This record gives sequence, structure tokens and C-alpha cells, in this order.
Amino acid sequence: MRTHNNIYGYVVSIMFILWIALVPKAHAEVKRVLVLNAYHEGFHWTDRIMSGVKSVLGDENDVELFINYMDTKRMSDEQYYRQLKELYANKYRFLKFDAILSSDDNALDFLIMYRDEIFPNVPVVFSGINDFQPSRIAGVEGFTGIYEQYDVTGTINLMLSLHPNTTRIVVVTDVTRSGAIFKNLVKRAEVNYTEKLKFEYLPDLEPDELVKALTLLPRDSLVLWAIYLRTPSGISISSEESVKLITQSSPVAAYSIWDVVGQGVVGGKITSPFLQGQVSANMVKKILNGEDTSTIPVSGSGIVNVFDFNALERFSINENLLPDDSIIRNKPFSFYEEYTYFVWAGVFTLIIFTAFILALIVVLNRRKAVETLLRASDSRFRTLYDDAPVMMHSINAKGEIINVNKQWLKTMGYEFDEVIEHKSTEFLTEHSRKYAEETVLPEFFKTGLCENIPYQFVTKNNQIIDLRLSATSYTDSSKKNTTSLAVLIDETGKLLAENQARRAQKMEAIGQLTGGIAHDFNNILGIVMGNLELLEMKLAGNDDALGRVKNALKGALRGADITRQLLRFSRHHSPDIKQTDVNKIIGNMDELVTKSLTVSIEVQTHFSA
Repeated sequence: MRTHNNIYGYVVSIMFILWIALVPKAHAEVKRVLVLNAYHEGFHWTDRIMSGVKSVLGDENDVELFINYMDTKRMSDEQYYRQLKELYANKYRFLKFDAILSSDDNALDFLIMYRDEIFPNVPVVFSGINDFQPSRIAGVEGFTGIYEQYDVTGTINLMLSLHPNTTRIVVVTDVTRSGAIFKNLVKRAEVNYTEKLKFEYLPDLEPDELVKALTLLPRDSLVLWAIYLRTPSGISISSEESVKLITQSSPVAAYSIWDVVGQGVVGGKITSPFLQGQVSANMVKKILNGEDTSTIPVSGSGIVNVFDFNALERFSINENLLPDDSIIRNKPFSFYEEYTYFVWAGVFTLIIFTAFILALIVVLNRRKAVETLLRASDSRFRTLYDDAPVMMHSINAKGEIINVNKQWLKTMGYEFDEVIEHKSTEFLTEHSRKYAEETVLPEFFKTGLCENIPYQFVTKNNQIIDLRLSATSYTDSSKKNTTSLAVLIDETGKLLAENQARRAQKMEAIGQLTGGIAHDFNNILGIVMGNLELLEMKLAGNDDALGRVKNALKGALRGADITRQLLRFSRHHSPDIKQTDVNKIIGNMDELVTKSLTVSIEVQTHFSA
């Protein structure tokens, strides 16, 4: 148990070290972008421009956004800027940013003053800038971006086209810097209408004063909401509150040159904060990809015609009078109007699909018949495969067994699950495996065919059997998967019979040789024995010589007996069946056997009674 705990501890330690080593590398590849938005979170313009930014950078896995809402529309004095500087310097003292994206004038002013101090050399892309002049970033390096373009003249022309009897336009602004900029934009356009229109400015009124002035407007007037987010007493109000205050107080239609459409104004030719967010984010993306800031020129934002359906309804303005490219917000959903093209496309598609389905039914019926034939064919093949009297197996391109038949399992002694996904060479002897890997398989992979290859397989009970293998490979219809089918013929019995036949032939040859030698030797012994018998008759009375002759004759007789045994072994002599003394035969063999063995072997004989 202690050993297992030690191993577990080592594994955990190694994984922790690898995590420490790898995680910083992964984070090092992430590009960090600081986003400074001059407004507070939740402000509609802020939400729209941030939606544009996130639509480009939000889905980038290697980009991390650090979003900060500066709330400088409510507080923008120098002391507050210094506090923000100290906050960001401390907050991001351990981070290095690859780019900064700013939104609105106050954020740009802040970066011009403090960028080099707290974020040195970090490139800046700005957006939401009113009345931009190139001199504003003169002398500072690494700044580019997109400024807001306002078509005040286009908006006034649009107002006049929808309200041709208008004689006066009342412009509502506040005391903020943006209010002053918008007021100047309207004054520049005013010179084009000196003979037709009278312009009246309400730039510095408290809410109750503003309501009173708007309530008294004559019917031939229109209101232009430039911007009104801070009262003369310094109280900040939201755009929703401001627009609601004006549109509910005014008996005439109100328009805007800033994107507050959808909150009560009729509409106008306005700059799109969402589009600004997209364009500025794409500029940041170019910088993150290595493009130098100086090569990305400052450009203006696009202008779109945007209207509020509820305001159009309130003042009975016909939608057909609007420009063709107009965007209408808060419009009730109309499926047919929204998807007219798709509705008619759907009708034609339905007709086409009906014809297609009818044709498909015919094709499916034919296919079903073909599939029935294929299933029958596949069933016949599987029956032939499984019940084949020879061993068969199938392997994939990796050499792994994917199927075997019953005869294979019966011969090898394995179960199906013990074989599948194992390499076929695992079941070979070491010699056959080496032969397969070095000689047979390389050639088979080239030609896709091998025939009558001798292998030795090892069964589950370690019995070696001799097989001859023939195989072919084929590729499926996708041209990706290659399978090989092998047929193995068991030649173990055949080889055993061949060995027995060769042994019998060898014994027959030995018998023939033995018979020939014994026959010749028997002839020689006959001569010797005949002469010894003659000599025995002539030496009668000479006991000493006669004893020697009798011993020689006895040896010759023993040789003749051995010769008869050899002739019986070679089957060249008919057996002489008679009663015999086994002990005597064994005793006579004792000397012969002893002489045939080495001196290190002792022969002992023990006879029964």
C-alpha cells in the first residue's frame, strides 16, 4: 500500500511540474487588449459599440479583453482623470497589453495625457470621436482609429422630406463638450437653410424649463435632439430619460443625429456605434497580427438611416417615404414581410420536393430490392466464411485480426474475444514471425497477394501446428479502409504422414541392406562350419585340438543364429517358431549387449525361476 501511495505521489508531482511548465507558455500566446469606454456600463451607446467590438474579438481564442467603463460623462475633471490614472497604473502593473481600444472623446483625451506614463509604447485604436481633427493626435506615436461622421445636412433634408410644411427646427443640446460639438455641427449646416428655415437653440436649460419651451412649440416646428445628458446644475441623466422628457413634452416630431433611435425620436441619418465597434476592433486585429499603427489610416464611420416604428406610427409617417436602405426598429414581426423571398422560395421548393419525394419513393423501392439481394448475398458469404472447413481470418491495415471463422478458433483453441484486435503475427512461432515480418509482409503490402506460405502457429495449449497461408487484400468503396482475407490449410497431419513414410522407406532400405549382408555372411559361415565339422572328424582322439575346433564351431553356430535373426528383421527369412528358454536367450545376448555399450554402462541380468 505504501509503495502504491509513493507511486501515486510521484505521478501527481510530475503532472504538477508539467502543468507549471506548460501553462505559462499557453498564456504567453494570448494577446491582451485594454478597452477604455468613456461611458458607464449599460448605457445604450456603450452597449452597441461593445457589441461591435465583441463580434470581432470576442470569439478569438487568443485574445483577452480587459474592459473598463470610465464613467467620464458624469465626472470628467482633472482630479478624476488623475485618480483613474493611479487606478489603472496599480490595477495593471503586472500586465503588458498588446493594444488599447478607446471609445469616445474623454477616453482618447485620457490616453493622450497618460498613455506613455502607464502604458508606454502600447498602440491605441480610438472610436466614437466627435468632430475629429488630425491635429488632435499630432506629436503622439501609435494612435489611429475611427471618428464619428455626422450627416447633419442629410438629417435636416430627411426631416423636411417627411414634413414639407416645416418652418422652424428647435435644437436641444447640453453644456457638455459633446453638446458643444453637436451644436457647432448644426450651426455649420444652418447656413444652407437661411431662407427656408429658422433655427432655435435650447442649449442650457433645466429639465422643467426645457419641458415648458417644448410644450409651446407650433405645429410647423420640428425638434432635433443633438445631445442632452447633463443639466446646467450638473445632474447627469440617461439618454432614455432625456429622450423621453423631450418626446413626451413636444407636440411635434423629434429627430436625432446621434444613435438614440428606438427611445422615442422618429429617427435620422446617424452614425452606427455597432459598426464603429466592428471597424475599430478590426483595426486592433491588424495590430495584433503585426501590422504597424502608422500604416492604418484614421477613417470616418459609416452613416445609416434609422427610424423608430412607434414614432412613425405616432406621427402618421408613411414607411414608403423613407429611404430604401432604412433600418426600422421596434417594428412588429411580420413573417411574410420579413421572409417574403423565403416564403415564395419555400412554395417552389415544396413543389420541387414533392416531385423529388415521388421519384425518391421509386428509387427507394428499387434500392430496397437491391438491399434484400445484398443481405442474402452477405448472409451466404458469412455462412461460407464461418462454416468453411479450412481456417480463415481477416485483418486490417495495421495487421490486427478483425474476424476469424469457427474452424480457426477450433484449431487454435481460442475464444473469439481472445483473438480480436490482436496482431496475427502474435500467434506465430518466433522463427515464423521473423520470416513473416522480414520477408512475406513487405512483399504482401506491395502486391496485395501471397500464396502457399508455410508458417508454424502456436495454439493456446502451446502446441505447434504447420499451416500454409494464402491471402489477398481489398479496399472498400471509400478507398480508405484496406482489409486482408487469409485462408490457412492445416498440414500437420500431412507432414506427419510424410515423415512416417520417409521413416518406413528408411527402415525398408536398412532391412534390404541388412538382408543382403546377412545372406552373404551366412554363405561364408556355411563354408567355415563345413570345414570345422570335417576338421572335427579328423582330430578324433586329440582332445586339445578337438576342444579348440568345438569352440570355433560353437562360435560359427552362434554367428549363424545371429544371421538368421538379421534375415528375420529384413523379412527375407521365414520365422522358425518353436519353444525356447527365454533365460537362455537373454543369457546368450548378455555378452553381445555388453560389448555394444560403452565401458561406463554396466549390464546386470536377473532371471526368473
